[in-house]
Amino acid sequence: MFGVQTFCKKVLRRLAQAAKPAPSPDAAPRRVLRWLAAQERAGLGASSGMAGLLLPSLFALGHRDFAQRQLAWLLSSQQADGSWTNAENQTLLNTAQALWGLTAALERGENCKQALERAANYILQKLPEKAEGQQALSALCSLPALLAANRLLHLPDPETAIAKRAVTYQEGIALAKLPLRDRVPALDALLNLGLHDQAVPLLQSLAETQIEKNNPDVIAQLAACWYKIGCQEAADRAMLHLEQGQQKSGALSRNKAEALAASVFFLAAHPLRVDAFFKGITHLLPEKISPEDERFQALLAVVRPGDKVLDAGCGKGRFLKQLKIHAPEVNGYGMDISPELLAHLPDDIPTRIGAVEEIPFPDNYFDVTFACESLEFTQNLEQAVSELIRVTRPGGWVLIVDKDLKQTGWLECPSWEKWLDAKTIIKLLSVGCENPRHRPIGYNNQPPDGLMLLWQGQKNEIKNGDAR
Repeated sequence: MFGVQTFCKKVLRRLAQAAKPAPSPDAAPRRVLRWLAAQERAGLGASSGMAGLLLPSLFALGHRDFAQRQLAWLLSSQQADGSWTNAENQTLLNTAQALWGLTAALERGENCKQALERAANYILQKLPEKAEGQQALSALCSLPALLAANRLLHLPDPETAIAKRAVTYQEGIALAKLPLRDRVPALDALLNLGLHDQAVPLLQSLAETQIEKNNPDVIAQLAACWYKIGCQEAADRAMLHLEQGQQKSGALSRNKAEALAASVFFLAAHPLRVDAFFKGITHLLPEKISPEDERFQALLAVVRPGDKVLDAGCGKGRFLKQLKIHAPEVNGYGMDISPELLAHLPDDIPTRIGAVEEIPFPDNYFDVTFACESLEFTQNLEQAVSELIRVTRPGGWVLIVDKDLKQTGWLECPSWEKWLDAKTIIKLLSVGCENPRHRPIGYNNQPPDGLMLLWQGQKNEIKNGDAR
């Protein structure tokens, strides 16, 4: 019976795929990142403010080397008074944008605290008591970065004082009359400051308008605002519009300066897009998995008593819950980007919020790392596999279960979900694992039908004299 079902599935799938273009492993965010890397090699040309706004995304997506180069450039170009200037002579706002990047860098252990303090103190000194028009707009848009830095530095201007300044500056701005290019950053600033009552009605009214004729950078920042207030349909529509206009190079505009800004805001909006997607499907994701499921059996086959096992992208923890039953002596850990999903795990399973590109555990911590249908969502596949290897001890196992790139089109999925190429994963695992291999694997108590693949490799042992 299973053989007939599998044969029919394969025939229908091949017929459906015949009319489809060849699958590509590159989602729009990956192509944006590749374009940015190419621009960096040619001289990025971003302002210090745009470089600062880009840093959090680079760090979060695991492009640490790229981020560190941009950070080094920022530190070298900081003025003696702690500021950064730009071509438009918007020193206050430009410094605040750079401050975002320094804050993200300091949170990840980079040596930039002194520069962060100087920048924050510069902003504090230059903020006016009252302002109107463009001065009020720049001051308002500078406050969220100052608030974020304040949580690390404990500046003399507490959060309540920053909130009061925001109200004062807002009074000097006719928000509804501002051109959209100025209005969207102001609304985003209000959201980041927690002043939703002032921002939400204007953003909701914008969600009902046609915004496609605006510049890509404005559309991308507006999408982020809509995600923040729960207007997912409008935000998804804006992101899809940007993807449809993406150039072959990965740029989001033919104009380089516009494309740089659009890239920064698009990458900042993408995690919000993913978060909104998973919130919308949380109720559909399974809580349990059968102990006979081949994916669980593959995990069970490599664990030993006392092992520490990481499920990276664990969802509701179905694999870890089953391990508790069938291998109670194993110590399971769950990690996911979604706190809503992690809330479904029992209290006796430790959990961490985190992404596969930046796993929040030390080197060589786990005996087994397991990632089931989580790498298809990453925008930095190389870093994700590298992180799985990094947190696995020498001699431990790395297991990846995901959909085969060749089967793209079998299931409907979001545009930014990209399935995995078998040879690519083998190549990435080979960097740190001995003799990695892959094979088709069954799922949902069905035999293998080609959709799912299992990759596994044993991390290289450290030889005498090797650095740990």
